[in-house]
Amino acid sequence: MKIKKILMGCVFLIFSCILFGKEYKPLEQVKKFSFEVTEINYIGKKQKKILYFVQMMLPNVFKKEILFPDLNKGELYLYKENMKTVYLPIFEQKKIMKLEKEELQVLDVIKMLAKQLSTDITFRKEYYDKKNVEFVLNENYKVVIQSYSEIDQYLFPKKWLLEEKGQKILELTLSKIEINPNFTERDFQVP
Repeated sequence: MKIKKILMGCVFLIFSCILFGKEYKPLEQVKKFSFEVTEINYIGKKQKKILYFVQMMLPNVFKKEILFPDLNKGELYLYKENMKTVYLPIFEQKKIMKLEKEELQVLDVIKMLAKQLSTDITFRKEYYDKKNVEFVLNENYKVVIQSYSEIDQYLFPKKWLLEEKGQKILELTLSKIEINPNFTERDFQVP
């Protein structure tokens, strides 16, 4: 009789997991992550491909290292607070300048995604069901998330589209995603 109860309990547990789906940790809790990005810019009928490595510490530190094209390989872009530091290895040149608002759209997108997940129940359900979800970044731009990656019990967006007035202008595909890596201050310095 006891074995029967244990067996029934196991069957119920398995059925519950299948019925109610996988439980993910809230993405809004992630404060540090890194990943590679394959970016395709759509300019008219032409496409431009860029590959880069990103390290982020939310809410406002973002570092990007260009991996491709070879001409730009090694370029570093550090966005911190309201400043941008650019390092161009081909010229061994470092330049610090005030950040333009539109330059940090990546952080805006992540902040908007976190807000949507924490405030919009329908959006959150569709997101965790791995459906295509979209949200408006501002009056001209819309973000569409098309696919996901499961990392350390987090569901992380993998493929993003950015549309401007209904026209696809940017496609981002993330790979080698690492959640809460061990960053130090040295990781966010430019030579």
